[in-house]
Amino acid sequence: MRHYIRQLIGLLIVGVALASCQKDEPTEADFGSIELSQSELSFDRSAGVQEVNVKVCNRCGDAIDWIYSISPQVEWLTVTPSDNKLAIATTENHSSKERHVTVSVISDNNLVRHITVSQKGADLQLDLSQLSGDKLQLPSMGGEKYLQVIGGEISWDQITASEEWLAITPLQDSQSIKLAAPRNHSTEPRQAIVTIKKADASELTITVEQAGQLKYFVPYQESHKYMVYKDLVAYEEARGFKVVQIQFGDSDFGSPDALLFETSSQKLPEINYFHSLDSHFVYDQVMILLSDPKEFQKEGGYLQYLKDLGYKERYNSKPESPKLISPDGFLVASLFHETRYNEYYVRFNPQYLPDNPLPTFDKLPVYTDEIQKRIYDPRVKFKDISAWEKSLGSKVLIEMPIGNNDPQHPDEMWAAIYQTNQETDANKQEFRFYEFHLSILRATPEELQSVRLLRLCYNDCERVIFETSPGQFRTTPEFEALAESEGFIFYGMNMDGVNFVNKEKGLKMVVLMYMSPEIFGAKKTATIRYEKLPQESGTSAVATNNLQEPQETLTSVPARRYNTRNF
Repeated sequence: MRHYIRQLIGLLIVGVALASCQKDEPTEADFGSIELSQSELSFDRSAGVQEVNVKVCNRCGDAIDWIYSISPQVEWLTVTPSDNKLAIATTENHSSKERHVTVSVISDNNLVRHITVSQKGADLQLDLSQLSGDKLQLPSMGGEKYLQVIGGEISWDQITASEEWLAITPLQDSQSIKLAAPRNHSTEPRQAIVTIKKADASELTITVEQAGQLKYFVPYQESHKYMVYKDLVAYEEARGFKVVQIQFGDSDFGSPDALLFETSSQKLPEINYFHSLDSHFVYDQVMILLSDPKEFQKEGGYLQYLKDLGYKERYNSKPESPKLISPDGFLVASLFHETRYNEYYVRFNPQYLPDNPLPTFDKLPVYTDEIQKRIYDPRVKFKDISAWEKSLGSKVLIEMPIGNNDPQHPDEMWAAIYQTNQETDANKQEFRFYEFHLSILRATPEELQSVRLLRLCYNDCERVIFETSPGQFRTTPEFEALAESEGFIFYGMNMDGVNFVNKEKGLKMVVLMYMSPEIFGAKKTATIRYEKLPQESGTSAVATNNLQEPQETLTSVPARRYNTRNF
């Protein structure tokens, strides 16, 4: 009996359980459920990603597996499942039409839920990356540009230009518009309006401007150093020039790189840049071809154009051979005649400039009266200079006889260097460097062992010079301005140093850099010396025609190294 009761109770429990999972009429919930955080997704025209949370259960609430499908299959949409989520991503819609797709979630027991995805279409757009300001620029020499249609629908047969000189070619297959213009022979720029009609009859306009021909111009001068050639090419192309030849130099033969451009100017039809392989400059020389040799010096010609830009005539400028320097001191311009082809050029040579302004002296260092009466008097010999320096409290660094370099006169003193007493020295040099007349240098008996030259030395060298590259130097613009204010005009550079001439005083000043730290105690030492200029025979005028002509293309001077072991 008890066994029967237990069976009966068991059947009742099963019945209750079945009643809890069943209804009179089964529904979808009887098979489970699919829950979505979103059933509609909307994207704008740009690429984007949105996530949808997915929960799929059986009729008892237990999670079960599921899959997804896309209808229709499209390339612009991707779906990535992970951790009960769907990441739905779209690419950018370049079309003007809105596009749609359905993503379906399907459970293992065949339940289905749908996610509708829509993406807005694009308005008519063009690739305007080529516009400068709000205009599309064409060079004066003529050329072509392409406008890419990146969105929307246009009427390809209704693209027009307001001016006949601008030709338009629709390229529907590549979704682009070709714009072409011939050479603009005028010096004035010209404009045309391009009108593009949309499918809804509205319009989009683009202004196209073609530059006029340049009459005159100067070389690239946006950056003085460390520029790559592609930037130079881009600069010249931007002003309507066309690169026609690039020649790479050869270090074995010493030939430079060369970049030749055809210009938009009828008066200056070519510009050629040259760059030495070991140079820090963008270019070491520029040659601009003159279509007419008279174009440079004629009234209102290229010479006047340079002066209007602030170029000033240089120390060695002559009416028949003008030379000018740019306002910042970087470029020297001169007329050059290529005799082999009988062509005339305007030649530009760059000059090294420091990266930052540098301090200089309040007044130009000069020989004091006490110094002058000793170095210009042939009766004052080495022993007198030595005694005088010692009386001032100067320290002897070097007093060097010529020795074996002249076996017949080994006791003649070649050079002497003294470190001055800064507290008592009136001229405030750190060192004075004397050289004396020698028999080996064919000195007369009267001048033998008197002072041949004197250098005033400064370890604070940036008041005078700056290093352009290791072992190379030139004078600072600040020192040159100071020298000019006191009548010493820059007279070029040669292997002797940087030269300045004061015709009124009859003096030449020469600046040189020494690199002899074992003597001067500094890596670099600037030296200044003066020498008297010869007089014109029979007059009191200074003769400068016999001065050594400085090298026009020399942008810096090698430093001297003083080595006592050589003597």
